[in-house]
Amino acid sequence: MQVAFSGLQVLRGVDLRLGAGETVALVGESGSGKTTLGRVVLGLQPVSGGSVERDLTPLQLALVHQNPYAALNPMRTVGATLQAPLRRHRPDCDAAAVARGWLRQVGLPERADSAFPDELSGGQRQRVALARAMLLEPRLVVADEPLSGLDAALKLEMLELMNRLQGEHGVSFLFITHDLATVPRLTGARLCVLYLGRVVEEGVAAEVLVRPRHPYTQALCGAVAPADPVRARTRGALPVRLLLQPDVRCPPSGCAFHPRCVHAIERCAVELPSPEGGVACHRAGEIDPAVW
Repeated sequence: MQVAFSGLQVLRGVDLRLGAGETVALVGESGSGKTTLGRVVLGLQPVSGGSVERDLTPLQLALVHQNPYAALNPMRTVGATLQAPLRRHRPDCDAAAVARGWLRQVGLPERADSAFPDELSGGQRQRVALARAMLLEPRLVVADEPLSGLDAALKLEMLELMNRLQGEHGVSFLFITHDLATVPRLTGARLCVLYLGRVVEEGVAAEVLVRPRHPYTQALCGAVAPADPVRARTRGALPVRLLLQPDVRCPPSGCAFHPRCVHAIERCAVELPSPEGGVACHRAGEIDPAVW
């Protein structure tokens, strides 16, 4: 898959597969192409090369926006916001009852349907946004930084809610985030690490986060404070030079991460690594993932 905006290539050679009832956590720095990939999955952005294969109709796709304050119409009550898609796409259902039912499922009282967005907290608004995404029973929900701006306790509550809804409804989630600390809370998630529009490492999240093999993934993991104080004292220096992320308009040759990588060799600057074994790194077999 390739995606370009006015000649600017944003995604390059991305091969992402998402199964039924599965969660894929898409991580990477700002500008890595995460949101663009989410838009491609939703059909909001066409691809300029390759293809997107999906057996889903538009009504089986849904989006949870990053900003819960901008995602809801301030002139509409919560009930009106939730009932609008039901009245349009399921005119035979009791829209008010279905909306109230989804408010209960996301942990809000039924009386919230008469509230306006400015009467709700950020966490409550994001629950409303999640309810709106789920009420047409989609098969895939793209959650684009859905925990941004929430405190630690609310993040945990939202993650537990998403896990529960997935278990009850069999929905798939594409969970886009730059915060690796939240990924272990996603039940059975697969991790996909994106750097300058390419996937550099992919695998079971619980395994990748414990033994990251790509230097970029190691750097991302190293930016998260370890819960184990012994691990914090014994962990080595991060395998990354303190350089700015390269300009996507002029990406480095070979492995795009090589100017920032302390393990880079001459081959890295001229040859694009293939993602063998789930990691796109020429030296993946030489770098000990337990020592970084």
